[in-house]
Amino acid sequence: MIVTRKGTEFGLRPRALGGSARVRPLFCCICRNENNAGTSTCASFSEEIHHLENYAKKSIDSALKIVKIASTMNPIIKTNSLQSYTMLLYRKAIHPEFFVIESRKGIENGGLEAEAWIFRGGHALRFQQDKLCLCEVVTDQPHVLPERGLTNNSPCAGEHDHEESLSDTVNFMTTVQTETLAEHLYLGTYKEMQAHAKENDSLVCDWVDPVTRKANLSVIDLQRYRSEIHVQTWHLRSDCGLILRTQSMFQLIELPVKTENRKNK
Repeated sequence: MIVTRKGTEFGLRPRALGGSARVRPLFCCICRNENNAGTSTCASFSEEIHHLENYAKKSIDSALKIVKIASTMNPIIKTNSLQSYTMLLYRKAIHPEFFVIESRKGIENGGLEAEAWIFRGGHALRFQQDKLCLCEVVTDQPHVLPERGLTNNSPCAGEHDHEESLSDTVNFMTTVQTETLAEHLYLGTYKEMQAHAKENDSLVCDWVDPVTRKANLSVIDLQRYRSEIHVQTWHLRSDCGLILRTQSMFQLIELPVKTENRKNK
């Protein structure tokens, strides 16, 4: 006799289920008969279990293959600071509440004004002449900045130049350059920039990245020339060995004096 979960004989309809479907046996007692008359039935049942085990194994293998293919087709994209850095130019002043300012410095030169704010991994520069105002921002978090007054928005990766005339007498130019270095070269550059900043009394922001546990550095130099103000910045990021440098110039153009030739009568 083959005993089922409900204790009924194989082939009989269990009353509790009330249906016509047969109930699969949990174990077989035929093998215990002296004449082993049910040996063929037990062997058939064992073959069915073996078949189900193979089917389950193949299903698991197929699922693992699908997961592997999906992970290959849709890899996890990791971004570094180089991919995030952006230069933004505004024709208006930017409120300092958008930045965690570590230090600031301002200079004047012949009617031109410049103020620099430095923060971790970025800077904001304000150039002004009378009512004309232009702000330059370099940051790896451009999404937190306002769009009002924005005139230019470009990624920093590679090398870029930008020039524009604010008026007939005021011109602005800026250049961005990026480079990624091996770890030992990055550390050497980091030490050189520390010495440069100390020697030139530069604005400095020095900090340790919480992820890489390595040193990072931002430096700003402001310089006066005859009718110009120059600002140079460096941002060193340890996550990808990034060296980002910008050079900006705020220039007052001297217009030629017109003279009239009068005829002597």
